[in-house]
Amino acid sequence: MHPKILIIFILNFLLLLAIPSLGFCDETPDEAIKKYNVALNLNPRDATAYYYRGNAYRVKGDSDQAIADYSRALALNPKYAEAYNNRGATYYLKGDYDRAIEDFNKKLELSPRDADTYNNRGATYGLLKKWDLAIDDHNRALDLNPSLASAFYNRALAYAGKDNLDRAIKDYTKALKLNPKYAEAYGNRGRAYADKGDLEQAIEDYNKVLELNPKLAKTYMDRAKAHSDKGDYSRAIQDYSRVLELNPKNIHAYLNRGISHRKNDDTDQAIEDYNRVLELNPSSGDAFFNRGAAYLDKDDWDLAAKDFEQALELETRNADTNDILGFIYMVKKNDNKNGCYFMKQACVYGKCKNFKEAIARGNCEVDLKKIKDIIEKLSK
Repeated sequence: MHPKILIIFILNFLLLLAIPSLGFCDETPDEAIKKYNVALNLNPRDATAYYYRGNAYRVKGDSDQAIADYSRALALNPKYAEAYNNRGATYYLKGDYDRAIEDFNKKLELSPRDADTYNNRGATYGLLKKWDLAIDDHNRALDLNPSLASAFYNRALAYAGKDNLDRAIKDYTKALKLNPKYAEAYGNRGRAYADKGDLEQAIEDYNKVLELNPKLAKTYMDRAKAHSDKGDYSRAIQDYSRVLELNPKNIHAYLNRGISHRKNDDTDQAIEDYNRVLELNPSSGDAFFNRGAAYLDKDDWDLAAKDFEQALELETRNADTNDILGFIYMVKKNDNKNGCYFMKQACVYGKCKNFKEAIARGNCEVDLKKIKDIIEKLSK
C-alpha cells in the first residue's frame, strides 16, 4: 500500500551532438539555421549543410525537423556515417528505440570501430531491457576505448537491470575513477548500495551527488529514503523538506514526509502532509490510507473509517484495506455484518494463507489481535 521510492536509471547517452561537430560553435541555433538556409538555397544538394542544420534544429529542441534534415543528408549521401549516428540519437531521445538501433547499425557498418556508437546502441538496448545485448555492446565499446567512462556507467546500468548489483557497483566505481565528477554514477551506485542494504555507503554516495549538484531533488528523495530505512526519521524529514523547497508540488515528498512524521510520533504534522497530497491529487489512495492510519493513532475511528473507505473506493481489491475496515466495523462500530463482509473480501483478495483461514473468515472467526498488528505494520 505504501508508495515506493522509484529508482530511475539515467542513461548517459553519447551524442555526436555533444561534441564540436555541430558546425556552429560560436553561433546560436537560430543563427546557424539561417546560415545553412542560405547555403541550401545556393546548393540544394549539399548533404553537409543539411547535416549541420539538423544539428542546429536538434539543439534547438526541434527533433522532427532535425530528423528530416538528417534524412535529406542521407538521401544525398547514403554513406554519411555521422548523420546515421545523430539521427539515431534523435530517435532515441524521441523514444523511438527500434529506429535508433537501425541507425546505429548503419553507422557501425560504415565505422565498425566506433566506440561511441557501440555505447549508444548499448544504451538503447538497455532502455529496451535487452540487458545481454547492452552488455555486449558496452564490452565492445570498452575494448575499443578502455577510458570511456560512460560505457562503464551504462554497462553498470545493464548489470543492475539483471540484478547483478556487485558487478554494477564495480562498473560505477570504474566510471568514477575515470571521471570523479560523474554525478549520475555516484547516484546510481548509491541506489545499488541501498538495494544491497548498505545504507551508510548509499548515503555517502548521495552526499557526493549533492556536493556536485545541490539542487537535485531526486537525490534528496533517495537520501531521505535511506535515512528513513535506517530509522533516522528527523534527517529523512529534512531531506523531504528540501525536495519541497525545490518543488512545492512534489506529491511523493509530501507523502513520504508524512510517513516519516508518523514514525517520528508527530501525527498532526503527518496529517497535514497527507492533506497536502490530497489537495494536489484528490485520488491518492496512498494518502487516504496513510491518513486513515494516522487517525487511528489519534483514536478517531470515524475519520479513520472514512479515509479507509475512500482508499477502498480507489482500490477495491486491496486486501489490507478490507482487513482494517473489517476490524473497525466489528470492534469499534459493533457492526458485525459489514465487518464480516470486509473480512471475507480481504480473504477473496489474497489475505487468507490457507483453506483453514478461509473457512474461519467465512464464518467471521478472525484473530482481532492479528488485525491490530496488521494496522500497526502497514500504517507505519
